[in-house]
Formats: sequence, structure tokens, C-alpha cells
Amino acid sequence: MDVPPSLSSLASGQQSITAKRITRWADMTKVYSCQTNGGQDSGRASQDVDAAPPPRRFHSAYHRVSVLLNLALTMSLVSTPLMAYATEPFPWTIPARDNFTWTSFDTYTAVATSMLQALYNNHTMGPGVVCMRSVDSNSHAVRYSLTFPPSHELVDHPFDAFRALVSFPGSLFYGAGLRAFVYDFLAANDSMRSMDATWQRCHHVRLLGQAVGEACTWIESTPAAQFTVYHDVVILETDVWSWVKLSYRSLLACYILRILWHQYYRHVAALHTQLQVVGLDDWPECASFHVVVGDPTGLVVSDPVVALVMVIDIFVSPTYLSMAAVRVGQFNDVLVFVLGCIYSSRNVWCGFLTMQLLTVAIKRSGKEAKFRPVHPDLLIVAAYCYGGPVVALCATTPVMALFHLVWGLFVPSEEAHEVIECITGN
Repeated sequence: MDVPPSLSSLASGQQSITAKRITRWADMTKVYSCQTNGGQDSGRASQDVDAAPPPRRFHSAYHRVSVLLNLALTMSLVSTPLMAYATEPFPWTIPARDNFTWTSFDTYTAVATSMLQALYNNHTMGPGVVCMRSVDSNSHAVRYSLTFPPSHELVDHPFDAFRALVSFPGSLFYGAGLRAFVYDFLAANDSMRSMDATWQRCHHVRLLGQAVGEACTWIESTPAAQFTVYHDVVILETDVWSWVKLSYRSLLACYILRILWHQYYRHVAALHTQLQVVGLDDWPECASFHVVVGDPTGLVVSDPVVALVMVIDIFVSPTYLSMAAVRVGQFNDVLVFVLGCIYSSRNVWCGFLTMQLLTVAIKRSGKEAKFRPVHPDLLIVAAYCYGGPVVALCATTPVMALFHLVWGLFVPSEEAHEVIECITGN
């Protein structure tokens, strides 16, 4: 007997029905068999043709393992928009926004640094703590203990100075002002480096010209000829905007659930009912069926509405994306690293949206034969690679110079050392 269609045909809407199916999910190996009605059909040929045959009885059931795996996949898909809250705070925890007032940029640096130093210091952060988050102020900090070569060794070696800058916490997000601040510190002699009050610098973080954060870096000397470097960011998000994000994320989760029901589960339910009533004409000897439920991920990731909303959600949350990158750039706290990878992996939706746009362009050009489809699972694996190793590469190596080139784009020249624009870095 020929085997029914595979699980891949089930995910595309052609359901796979068997009498008894043993599936090894890992490698998708399948064994099919059929339970008959106890030989009644084989003897029916010898009966009187005028005698009315007894009504057929069919049994249909869902494959239990496939149902459990399908439920896990469905929960993951529906909760995808809300996974951002593994890093972001909920609206009811957003603090009142502080309005920074200053008469000069130096005053702003002093005020902002003083506030952050009260939150993050050797008393509030234990000896082994590298990253810390304050929900009350909606801010986060990363702290490194570093040793720098003497200034005379860096004078004629600019690349060595840049490598020293790369070792600073959060250096991926340093604008022109913070980079100049670091180079001034590296060029100072030992006595000047020990003057803690001198070595502090802040800049404004903007998205399309709107303030979304304040970032500060300061350096403290230690008796062991080392330096403790802090990089802190205050996220300027209002509770109203946070409620707006929670609202459209919840609506998107409901929309994903609607896609799954209308394009997948209602057809599976109808198939299950039909099997119980009429069975299958192609296999009349079968009286018992198992319905194997497949993976509906392809239906969700191929929906343009879901992809577009997710990409917009990524671009309107640059400060949290930077927090995730800072977390991925450290390797001391495994849990913090994993949380950073999970949040960074949301960038996979940029790939899904790009794939959909390219598909439209390819179809309009009539060149479908020159391309092959990309399985969504490959993009998901690629996203986790991007969320971990690739982001860590950008955050801890000279590759970050590519990002340094774009932070100043669309920033007025008079504010080049005071502001970074996130839209270009995103």
C-alpha cells in the first residue's frame, strides 16, 4: 500500500491521514499500517449482492506526540510578539520620566553622571557583577575592570588605541564624543588618568530626532593600577508609549492565533470529523485512522502583516536592542547572555519580510525557475546565530567601527559630539 502524504504536505494544507502511524519526529521517518474491519470486507464478495451491507464504522484519533509538539510550536508562535518582555519592562512598571535640564553640555554630563553613579557603584554592584538592571529607573549598566598601557605606547600606534577603545563596555554604541573622550583618556599620563572627576562623558540617544535615552560612561581608578569603567543608559520611555506597544503586540498575538485557526486548525478538525463519518475511498479496507498534526510555522512567518509589524516593533525599540547587544557582549553572566540572545533574535523578522518582498519581485519578473524556496527554520537558526555570535563579534571586536561610521549620520554638525541617531544603526 502506498504511504499517505508526508508531514510537509500537511503543513501546506494537505493533511496526512493514516490508520496507524508511528512517527519518529527527529528525522521524520514514518511507518504506516492499516487496521481493517476484521476481515469483513474480504468475505463480503461471497455474500449475496442483493443483501444490504452493514454500515461501516470508522475510528479517527489524533497522534498524541504530534499534538503535544504542535501545541508547543503554537504557543511559541502566538507568544512571539510578547517575548520582548523578557527584556523590556511592562507598562505598569515604567517610572515617571525625568526631564533633564542643563545650561550647558558639561552641566548635563555632570547631572546625568551623578544620578547614574548613585545607582551603579561598587556598593550596589557586587564584585562579580558585570551587568545590572534597575527597573525603578528603567536603566541598565555594564561594568568592566580594565588595564591600559601607558600613554607613550599608544602615541604612534593608533590601532592599538582603537583596540583599547574596543575593550570599553558598550563601546559599540559610542558616538564621536565618547570616542574622543576615550582617546583623551588614553593619551593622558598616569597622574591625569587617576583624576576620577575628570573622566566622565554622556551623550543623547535619539530616534528620528526624538530623545529615547541618555548614555554615560565614566572611569574610576583603583589601587591595583586598574580602572573600573561604567557604561550606563537611561531609557526615556513613557508609560503611554509602553501601553501602546503592549496593545499592538497583544493584537498581533490574537492575529497570529486567527491565522492558525482559519488557515490550519479548522481544516484539521474538519478532516478529523470527515474520517469518522466516511473514511477514505482510496483505502476502503481501513477502518481506523490517526491524524498527525504538523508544524504551522510557515503559515505565520509568510504572512506580510506579521512580518511588517514585527519589523516596525524592532525599529521603535532601539534602546532595548542596544541593551541586548551589551548583554551579548559579556560572557560572565550566562543568564544575561541568553536573554540578550533571545531579544536579538527578533531580528529574524527582518529576514522574513525581506524574503517576502523578494518573492514578490521575483514573481513579477517571471524568474521563479532560477530560485529555490528557503525553509523558515533555516532563517530561525540563522537568527539565533545572529543574536549570539554575530552580535558578540560586533560588540567585542574592531568590526564595531562600521557602526561608528553611521551613528553621526543625520545629526547636525553642531551636535556631532553630543548625539547619536539610532535609526541608521538599526
